[in-house]
Amino acid sequence: MKILIFGDSHLSPTFNKSKLEKMKKLFSNVDMIIINGDLWDSAYWNFNEFIDSKWSELFKTLSEKKTIYLYGNHDREYMCDKRVNLFSQKQGKVYNFDFNHKKVYVTHGDAEVYGAHLYKLPDFIEKFLWRIGNLIEATLVKIFGKKVLKIQHQNTNNRFKAQKLKKYGKDLIVVYNHTHVQEKDDETNCYNTGCMKYGIFQYVIFNTDTSQVKFYDETYEL
Repeated sequence: MKILIFGDSHLSPTFNKSKLEKMKKLFSNVDMIIINGDLWDSAYWNFNEFIDSKWSELFKTLSEKKTIYLYGNHDREYMCDKRVNLFSQKQGKVYNFDFNHKKVYVTHGDAEVYGAHLYKLPDFIEKFLWRIGNLIEATLVKIFGKKVLKIQHQNTNNRFKAQKLKKYGKDLIVVYNHTHVQEKDDETNCYNTGCMKYGIFQYVIFNTDTSQVKFYDETYEL
C-alpha cells in the first residue's frame, strides 16, 4: 500500500491548472492520502469559497481514497465545517499508523513551533501578516530558488526536532511540514514533507509493500 503524505499546498483563489492536474495524477496513483495541514489558505478566502472553487475538482479523487485531513494553522478546524467530508473520511490534528514495525506520528507542526504570541492576535491582523509573508517569500523563491526557504526556516525545523526528541525520544517517526522545508533527518526521525506552492511540488510516500520511504521534490508550472 502506498501512503501519500503532503501538506502546505495553500490553495487560493489564484487557480493553477498545472498544479491541479499534477495533484489529481498523484492522488490517483496512491492508496491512502494524509493531507497534513494548510490544504487551503484562509489568508485569502474562506472555506465556503474554497469548497465552491475550481479546486473542488480534487474532491472526487480524494474521496475515492482513504483520505485523512489534518488541520494546519492556515486551515484551522473552526474555519471549516462538515463539508470536509466531501474530500476526507477522517479529520483531526494528528494521525498515527504503523510502518515497518515502527510507529509513525503525523502532525502539521504549528503547535510545536508556531509563535504562541501570534495565536493571540486578531484574525484580520494575523491574515494580513500571512499575506505580507507569502508575498515576500514568493518573491525570494522566484529570484533565488527554493534554497531561500532553507535559509529562512531551517532554524524552525531544528526547533521542531529538538521538541520532538524532548517529548517523544528518537524511535518514534514524526512527519510534519509547516516550514515548507523538505527534510529527512534520520538522527531525530523527523521527516518534513515540504510544500506545494511557488511552483514547488514536494511530498513523501510510505510504501508498506517495499518498506521504503521516498521523498519527492518536483515542480509545476506557475
